Amino acid sequence: MKIAQITSVYISVPPKTYGGTERIVYYLCRDLERRGHHVELFASGDSKVDCKLQAVLPIASQDNPDSTFYLEKEYEARNTYNLYRQGDRFDVIHAHWTTIAPYFSELTTRPTLITYAYIEKELHDYYKKHFPHCLPVCVSRAQAKMLGDETIPVVYNGVDLDDIVFNDRPDDFFIIVGRMTPEKGIAEAIRIAKKARTKLLIVGHVTTHLPWSAAYFLKEVKPHIDGDKICYIERLAYPELVQMIGKAKGFIFPLQWDEPFGMAIVESMAAGTPVLAYGRGSMPELIKNGETGHLVGSEEEMVETVQRIEALDRARCRNWVQERFSVERMVDGYERLYEMAASGRLDRSSRQSRAMPDNQWSLERLRSESSYWRSCILITAAHLELFAWIGKQPRRPAALAAHFGGKPEGWEIFLNALCAMSLLRKRGGKYANTSFSARHLGSGRAKFLLPEYDAWKIWGGLDSALTTGKRPNTQIPFFSDENKAERLLRSLDFDVKQIAPDLIERLPLSRSETLLDLGGGLGGFAIAFCLRYPRLQATVIEHPRTAPLARRAVREAGLLKRVRVMGVDFTREALPRGFDTVFVSNVLHSQGVDENRSLILKIRNCLNSKGELILRDVFMDRDGTAPAWATLFSVSLLLHTPRGRCYSLDEILGWLRRSGFSRIKGPFRSSRAPFDPDSVLIADT
Repeated sequence: MKIAQITSVYISVPPKTYGGTERIVYYLCRDLERRGHHVELFASGDSKVDCKLQAVLPIASQDNPDSTFYLEKEYEARNTYNLYRQGDRFDVIHAHWTTIAPYFSELTTRPTLITYAYIEKELHDYYKKHFPHCLPVCVSRAQAKMLGDETIPVVYNGVDLDDIVFNDRPDDFFIIVGRMTPEKGIAEAIRIAKKARTKLLIVGHVTTHLPWSAAYFLKEVKPHIDGDKICYIERLAYPELVQMIGKAKGFIFPLQWDEPFGMAIVESMAAGTPVLAYGRGSMPELIKNGETGHLVGSEEEMVETVQRIEALDRARCRNWVQERFSVERMVDGYERLYEMAASGRLDRSSRQSRAMPDNQWSLERLRSESSYWRSCILITAAHLELFAWIGKQPRRPAALAAHFGGKPEGWEIFLNALCAMSLLRKRGGKYANTSFSARHLGSGRAKFLLPEYDAWKIWGGLDSALTTGKRPNTQIPFFSDENKAERLLRSLDFDVKQIAPDLIERLPLSRSETLLDLGGGLGGFAIAFCLRYPRLQATVIEHPRTAPLARRAVREAGLLKRVRVMGVDFTREALPRGFDTVFVSNVLHSQGVDENRSLILKIRNCLNSKGELILRDVFMDRDGTAPAWATLFSVSLLLHTPRGRCYSLDEILGWLRRSGFSRIKGPFRSSRAPFDPDSVLIADT
């Protein structure tokens, strides 16, 4: 899709210090571009993004000493006009309030999504009445309720956990971050800290656009700053800010209004710092009460909870953010809305039934999610290697019938559907690959989809698996079909090659000399690790049936002298010893609880003193209902393994501690790849 993003010219993208909206816009531009969309950003000229940038002024007005209030209004209008005069080039326009996009939206027939960061009900009602091409998106259900329209779709803001260091050893102070306005509750936080006899750090600046901001700071905040118990920093660059938040024991947030979202709250939990807040606005949606913070109703109650903050699990705070407020989840939400808006399925009259958040259902969503048509069409095309056969030469249906068999009219129906899915384009009765299909599905590149084709019939037996309680006696297809096993391993190795470069930079392998890659597939990770670290010697353990495929991959990489492949059934046989690091990727979910407990104990015994275990897998929440992808994957494991399922972080941490692993770091994201759902734990002996 061609997507235009527009935000205010007041702050650059990403912001140099702090700016929640601008950071969200940065993540959207980055990840949508990575997903194959064409993205253009309309913002200040000093913005630094991966997509095309269009700017009407060189630097953000906030950072320009020559900027005036009147010039800023001029440039806001000029920036918006610059987009909408060429609006028909795009499939959808995504505006981020406080832009003035609604007032220009009639210049194009293309739909405009407008994300409400902060907006009054009066403005929403005015937009609703006068600008039918504008489709609002809220950042919380609380915000939609406050605007009096709970049918507005909701997409939670997301944070990139790679930008936020987790800290499980906080210093002895509390923190509050926010601009100097009464709504943020900074004066109340000072009072609470004093009553609780604890140190408080305030990070926040006076907002020149709000005339009462300076007066509030001078009267309510500055007189209490003593540099000892009450400390103050006006601004910090984003990396230093989130690091400072992570050092705090807790985030005190006695907000004085119904906050629509609160990026600082999510960033705090991502750093491992629990939050104390009043239970108003979006706070009940952001904070898991009693687990990632405390929601209280009074100042006295907040003073009391300050003393109990250390009882909360900081790792649980980070895991909660990963489950609910990741960048990937946010981009998924907007991507769905873009597709619906561009196809005309998202409008004001049908919004209630068509654009519900993940945890709300409608008849339209029931129909959509129970349909398997698109999946079947796509994986059938991949199985036939249709995109590769079309290549760069547009083809008629008769040509496909002559090559593959069948009748031209059947092929025409099938090819038209692929056009509707934007995977082919049709001109003059001929069908050609789109640029996306040519890049990602042509020349044999669609093979990574073939395991889905192989699993097609197995999924048809889900009702039987549930009603009989019968599961496979062996892992499918690894030990049931050699050809399908190889296809799956090659598909997984395709992902490994994209994930490994990013993962390597996150792992402490520079001092390791020996590494055991347990269940290493075709050895993709071990090969990448050895290429990155010339001193490293690796051993890949794979089942005797699949080990020959791994040996072939190592031979092709030219690393037979440094990567040894052993055919071992590690569920029954002993593991070799003497390793500085053991790497286990996507093994735990294929086994039962008892097998995993036994395996982790085996791993503990094969590590050298001060060795490390690196676990890469998808971790579920405590009640097993999130993240959504893991719940669906567990159903797949029900059909493909004797006892496998996805496990909660708490279960895995319990196995590690019982096996003698004392220091455990993480979880943190495995990579920036949008298709990678995995996280990583590092456990020391």
